[in-house]
Amino acid sequence: MIFGIVALSFFGPAARAGQTGGITGWAWSSNDANLNYGIGYISLNCLTGSSAGGSICATNNYGLTLNTNGTITGYAWSDNIGWIKFGGLSSFPAGTGTTASDVTLSGTTLGGWARACQGTATGDCSSMVSRTDGWDGWISFKGTASNGAAYGVNLDAAGNFTGFAWGGDTVVGWIDFDHAAGPASPPDCNLTNAPGSYVYGATNVTLGYSFSGGTAPTAASISPRPGAVSVAGSTAVDSAPFTTDTTYTMTTVPVSSPNPCGSVAVSVTCPANAVKSGGTCSCTAPYTMQNYVCALPAGVITTGGAWGSGLVATPPRVRRSGTTVLSWNVSNMASCGVTGSDGSTTAVKNAANGAAGSHTSPSITVTKITTYTLTCTGLDNQTDTAQTTVTLVPEFQEI
Repeated sequence: MIFGIVALSFFGPAARAGQTGGITGWAWSSNDANLNYGIGYISLNCLTGSSAGGSICATNNYGLTLNTNGTITGYAWSDNIGWIKFGGLSSFPAGTGTTASDVTLSGTTLGGWARACQGTATGDCSSMVSRTDGWDGWISFKGTASNGAAYGVNLDAAGNFTGFAWGGDTVVGWIDFDHAAGPASPPDCNLTNAPGSYVYGATNVTLGYSFSGGTAPTAASISPRPGAVSVAGSTAVDSAPFTTDTTYTMTTVPVSSPNPCGSVAVSVTCPANAVKSGGTCSCTAPYTMQNYVCALPAGVITTGGAWGSGLVATPPRVRRSGTTVLSWNVSNMASCGVTGSDGSTTAVKNAANGAAGSHTSPSITVTKITTYTLTCTGLDNQTDTAQTTVTLVPEFQEI
């Protein structure tokens, strides 16, 4: 029977669309105790498919992939028995200690079945009906041998396969996976922040991190900031102004599952005279955010009027003992007062208490050229001034 199968030997794998990643290298098949005979080398990926271990993917694209759910899918290749299919199988055989499933990694142990497609009636795994000559192509990755000894294939954290699969005593025999390589187990990571909160605008959010299990990462990054961090380090600082509740996350290479592999939530503490909404801070009126603190806004006397002054007299020129009205426009002022060089005074409270406001004085009798000064005290206790001068219409006298 062995010779009948070997007579099916191929000169090279026909091109088959498939996955090219995850598991590389070779397995070795033998059906005697000295690891001789059998079907010999089995290529697990076109990336290492040449006789020298190089890639043949440009002309023959095939391979095995370890998926995130633990299943192994794809095709391996034997020059003697052709394609060996992983995943998408059914009608699994029974066997002591075996698992009726596709090949699946659980922890560090593989279990389930793969199948040499030449063992099916159609020769291509399109049907699960077996050949009629006694060889069905099934390959068990975990079970109990006829002498009671357990066998199986394992994958360690560094991506190294060890152990044997069993393909039956007629053709395939034992398959040694010691020369196969799988994806390295990604590390677990831990991301911490001791204070848990920082004041609004802080530039020293310090994050602690560490790695455990799996293989050491070759790269790591923390989002949204600071970005790439040293895998040899243990702390990172977000130096950007901290203004909103933030969840920091860490990702690694190899990519961890789950990805990101670690996270920590840090909250912002609002400054005085601010309220927090939606994870960020806003100042209560009339305060405004200035340099990450809530401060009273500076008062402003609006520039305006025909002469560009913040204080306007209407009219600006009168006959002696005539009247004029002063007007001004301000924002963020607590109070304003007007004094005249003739000793007159008037004061007006900014009724809007911080909002922009227009104000006028009572009618003022002018008996001589007078300069009026507007002095306002802002909500921030700072003062601002503006001036205007009211002149007299010349009077003619007969001499």
